[in-house]
Amino acid sequence: MSHPLDLPPGTLPPSDRTAVSRTAGDVSLVVLALLALGATITWLGPVLQPFLVAVFLFYAIQFGVKSLARLGMRPWTATTSLIGLFLIGSILLAQFVYRESILFQKTWPRYEDRIVAFISAWSPDVPWLSAPLPAATPMIPRSPRNPEAKVSVSESSKTPPEVSVLPFPEPTTDLEEPTRGATADTIPELTPDLDPARFRKQRPLAGTDSSGIEPVDVPDEVAPGPGRTVAVPELTAPARTSLTDLFRISSKDVLNYVFAHGFDAVEMGVLVFFYLVFLFLGSRRLTARVQRAFPGERGVRVVSIGQGISESMEKFMMVKTVVGLGMGISAGLLMYLFGLDHWLLWAFLFFASNYITYIGSMAACLPPVMLAYLDLDSSVTATILGTLIVLNRVFWIDFVELKMSGKQLNLDSTLMFLWLSYWGWAWGVLGLILAYPMMAAVKIVLQHVVGAQGWALLISDE
Repeated sequence: MSHPLDLPPGTLPPSDRTAVSRTAGDVSLVVLALLALGATITWLGPVLQPFLVAVFLFYAIQFGVKSLARLGMRPWTATTSLIGLFLIGSILLAQFVYRESILFQKTWPRYEDRIVAFISAWSPDVPWLSAPLPAATPMIPRSPRNPEAKVSVSESSKTPPEVSVLPFPEPTTDLEEPTRGATADTIPELTPDLDPARFRKQRPLAGTDSSGIEPVDVPDEVAPGPGRTVAVPELTAPARTSLTDLFRISSKDVLNYVFAHGFDAVEMGVLVFFYLVFLFLGSRRLTARVQRAFPGERGVRVVSIGQGISESMEKFMMVKTVVGLGMGISAGLLMYLFGLDHWLLWAFLFFASNYITYIGSMAACLPPVMLAYLDLDSSVTATILGTLIVLNRVFWIDFVELKMSGKQLNLDSTLMFLWLSYWGWAWGVLGLILAYPMMAAVKIVLQHVVGAQGWALLISDE
């Protein structure tokens, strides 16, 4: 048997090689388990989303219950009071947001006109702003009496238009028509405007009237009559849309899409409420059930993990709520003092978007800053307001929130952005809101699992 010192340089002893292989196998199993768990959660999104929202609201209310209990209020009284206040506040908040949103939707055409005026003012200097956009599909008019008739389209606009033959309709048999029983010889007498010598064919011509056509003489031998046909060239409507028209259409579609999804939010709110009630009913006996299910050291570890997650989630919800309220109130006050329209709606947007870590508060700055240049009379005033709004966000997020959250909730920025991107793609806006709490919960679980503390340190920002 060879001594370990007799092995070639760079060669591990058999026992060490076995340990390395076992560690690599454990890491592979952990990665596969996490991928399977993520895929399962993504697939069960419609079921899990309201439940996860209820869980995080449960922790937020638990923080309020503990705060009221320190003041001498009984836990059940504090819980009932907070749930009632939460329901009343949610109803009032929904009514306020709905009213402000409808008002903003009604005043949006005014902003459209100002944006179009801005585009028109810059059009001489920026040619592509006023350049017409080609139509995706040519529009071919059809005969109202013969909708099945087809007109051929030329392959290139550089060649003369192709023509196809359309049947000329027979005289009408309607008893109320003055042409009842008319013949080819009497039609010109009844309708002198249809004199065969004056019959015109039409072809597209840019710069003409709304129909885009000009009259061209047709020989007498192809004049219309009963059973005869007439050659009709290609008719393509001048369907060219300017950038301003495209903006008007797309902006209305976006607004209609956003407001149409309000009913989904109502459905989500009802499910969250019922989940929340059941969580409060079962939370008091949860610790005792865990200790009975896992006696000894294992039960203590499970309870410790649950308490760590609970404390971290309570702190997270407290920090996000306090910072969101402060940022929303201060931003709303700034917008009110400068005379910005719909400042209450944008103040609420600052509060709500703060629950989307990193990108939420930055995105909330865009609408008021952009609309400031449309609402306010001076561009200098709009620039000052926009600067103050951005500085207000930096103060509350980069100083106040960072100091209140501490190191326990700090996560690696790159990993967190990747996490946000995935859950935003999978669950939309709700995924962006739930991404940070889910990552924080994963970190807390890893901190309490023996042998997984290194993974918790890896995803942290310490």
